[in-house]
Amino acid sequence: MKKVMRCMCMMALVALAFTSCKKKEEGKTSFRAATQEFVIQSEDGERAYIDANKKIHFEVGDMCMLFNLSEANPMQSASALYEAVEDGNYVLFEESGYGEVPMNALDGGFYCYYPGGPANVRTELNDGENKAKFHLAPVQTYREGMVGLEAMYMAAKDDAAANLEECDFQMSNICGILQLKPYEAAQRTITSIEIVDNAFDLTGWCELILPELDPEEMQAMFNNFDMSDPSYAATLAAYLTRIGYNVTDKGQSVTLDIPGGVQLKDNKTETPVFNIVLRPLALSQGCHIIFTFDDTTTKDVDLSAYNLMIKPNFIKPVSLNMDNF
Repeated sequence: MKKVMRCMCMMALVALAFTSCKKKEEGKTSFRAATQEFVIQSEDGERAYIDANKKIHFEVGDMCMLFNLSEANPMQSASALYEAVEDGNYVLFEESGYGEVPMNALDGGFYCYYPGGPANVRTELNDGENKAKFHLAPVQTYREGMVGLEAMYMAAKDDAAANLEECDFQMSNICGILQLKPYEAAQRTITSIEIVDNAFDLTGWCELILPELDPEEMQAMFNNFDMSDPSYAATLAAYLTRIGYNVTDKGQSVTLDIPGGVQLKDNKTETPVFNIVLRPLALSQGCHIIFTFDDTTTKDVDLSAYNLMIKPNFIKPVSLNMDNF
């Protein structure tokens, strides 16, 4: 499955996507889906809203899992894989032949998740439960100017459309991006970067109750995170219970694999950027970043004293002078 999530710098392709929309193939059901504009945080903590072209970029072959849910009778709920048939930020998805959903909306409405496929989503619909498990992978692969394949998780809900053909999903980015810019005088070549969180699980299979999951509500809940506020803490606990949040096969680290290695520079202006997708609240209690170099040596950068909290749909730039550690 050919998947390249073009992140932030594909202006020519974006312009093409908005001027050339593919018609759906005769006899195939379809829907349209748009990606969300990112927010970037400057390193001094201020926010700058980036323009409408700074979005995740779908390519032909990208797969979404589509659900048509019934809350009254979950045994009627159904899911199917739909495939992007064009490139861009607002694209047409058509049925791929894997699974089938009723055209008319059931009482729970339509729900769309990216990336689809058995390696990424396990449904529990056959057990009579409107639940699914979503995989947060422990390894991402470096791509210059992009995020890793299938690394950015997105979801959308449409409980207003009466028919699948009416669905116009506005995808929400469930995770955020650590935009890491390490540099050092030695200018060594990095072959992998491991992020080890001090408090939170970063990977595993995340189980959720689908009809309770509103991606916009999830973004707001995590973006307003403040455990020092007793009212918020109680609200968050109730929210996690309501959506059935549970993680299995979990781990506290994510590794960015860098095939062939990438050489660092001695300043933050020229050094390469490494985009690592992380779950909400990651790094809020500090972390370790372990760099592996092409000579197999490693460097463990202890950032336990720093709050670098990741928020959904936010890009967190971090310049790191490795000579200070």
